[in-house]
Amino acid sequence: MQEQNYWLTTTNMPAANGGPTLPEVTDIAVIGAGFTGLSAARTLARRGARVTVLESETIGWGASSRNGGMVLTGMKLGVNQLIAKYGRELTRRMYAASLATIDCVEQIVKEDSIACDFSRCGHLEVACKQKHFDDYARQAEVIAREFNHAIRVVEKSDLAAEIGSSIYFGGMVDEVSAGCNPARYVAGLARAASPSTSDDLAMSLRPSRSHWTAAPAIKIAPSRA
Repeated sequence: MQEQNYWLTTTNMPAANGGPTLPEVTDIAVIGAGFTGLSAARTLARRGARVTVLESETIGWGASSRNGGMVLTGMKLGVNQLIAKYGRELTRRMYAASLATIDCVEQIVKEDSIACDFSRCGHLEVACKQKHFDDYARQAEVIAREFNHAIRVVEKSDLAAEIGSSIYFGGMVDEVSAGCNPARYVAGLARAASPSTSDDLAMSLRPSRSHWTAAPAIKIAPSRA
């Protein structure tokens, strides 16, 4: 049996065949050619900046191509925990930002025609214990009241219609969440950030055991669009 990253078998990352040195002049240097770095570089280049993206491995090498492809609302902690820790106002802002990020990804996919199977498919969380399900109901009430966002609570008796099983104690569905192929998305971001892959390339540096070695990165010219 061969173990490999499935996502990376579905696309080809843009090559970075840079020269032996970094560019002499750049307006902004971005560290890392993953989701965050490439999205920032794309935005900055479209505002006229000369951007150099420094990457010690390959485009999308780390978590940006090694995740479940889930583009979800909310945060890791439940809203009641967030409110207790950070207060209502800051939690409102964080939750609104989580919703805005999904809109942002969707907008980038449409603007740059990134074929990454983006879909507003929603997501389901399931409760392994009764107390988990009870917390879902409380969270849904708080989310509706504080953030004006609807979450559908699924009773145990209705769960089979969602997943074909009633083994869990219930669930919580958010219809706004999305999914995509993360490797295709990060590859599309790289192409969108640097439409020309012939000249707009540079090198970054990474440490080895006893010296520094060159690794490819992208130099991004200002967009004319």
